[in-house]
Amino acid sequence: MKTSTVLERRLDDHGIGDFLVSCDELTSLDVEIDDLCRAIVERDNAAAAADELESLGRLQEVLATLTFKYKIRLTPRQSKLVQVYDRPDDPDARAYVFQIIARGEL
Repeated sequence: MKTSTVLERRLDDHGIGDFLVSCDELTSLDVEIDDLCRAIVERDNAAAAADELESLGRLQEVLATLTFKYKIRLTPRQSKLVQVYDRPDDPDARAYVFQIIARGEL
């Protein structure tokens, strides 16, 4: 199971208090970003990369929760993903992120 999925489930089940994420989990999240970006650049456009962009959007939501709600320090790449892909439900945002990834800027 992907680290992002594990963290998403832990976040869903988490009550009040601190939430801890290990360095290994943060590293695994970067690997997930790498894998998704590689899959996205193989597509011709954002529409063709819809599934991958949706997965990247779910990962962004996990990262946003970690950093904004629990004050977890993210890697620079994770922080950039949180900043540039804050509306994964918006077609224009997906097209914009597709272009950023295609240019190698994420």
